[in-house]
Amino acid sequence: KIVIIKGSGVDLNNFNYHKPKLDHQVNFLMASRLLYDKGVLEFIKASSKLIEGDTNAKFTLVGNFDYQNPSCIKKEVIENWQKKNNTYFYNFQKDIKKFLINSHVVVLPSYREGFPKILIEASAIGRAIITTNVPGCRECVVNNKNGFLVKVMNFEDLLKSMNKFINNQSLINKMGLESRKIAEKDYSINEVVKKHINIYNNLLKND
Repeated sequence: KIVIIKGSGVDLNNFNYHKPKLDHQVNFLMASRLLYDKGVLEFIKASSKLIEGDTNAKFTLVGNFDYQNPSCIKKEVIENWQKKNNTYFYNFQKDIKKFLINSHVVVLPSYREGFPKILIEASAIGRAIITTNVPGCRECVVNNKNGFLVKVMNFEDLLKSMNKFINNQSLINKMGLESRKIAEKDYSINEVVKKHINIYNNLLKND
């Protein structure tokens, strides 16, 4: 007997919908530990290519260096990326909500996940998502509805999806609204707690 609960939930009142403020630049946000396994290098490569092409976008990376992890990205990789135009790096932030609100598209090109909290929160805020077609990540995106699924370890596929938002900014609002609908349906912390309690109660009844 298996019950699937989608993630740990989110407070939909705290992480409430915020309509993206569209301007001439699309802000792509990635927030995670700075590990190769999270797809940080793919984010850096894709954004660097777009910057070289003088694309009107900016790229924000938020996260901490996990030096105890063998997959931790080298600090000089981040430092070299920071030297490029329209790139912004911030260390670990307690208040990720303000970064989500200021973003247009949330990116997580991870190689594997459980059920990523950042994508649950991004959905609640109402953001379009680009993530990899791997377990955990793909459960957060209905491809072409609230975002795009890309191939794992493939920065060129990520770049293509980024270009779709750059070239058609109407997708940002449209897909962001779909993300919020998904959050309201599946991610409410109240509903997640209820589901857990129901499971425990059923177990007690069967003892």
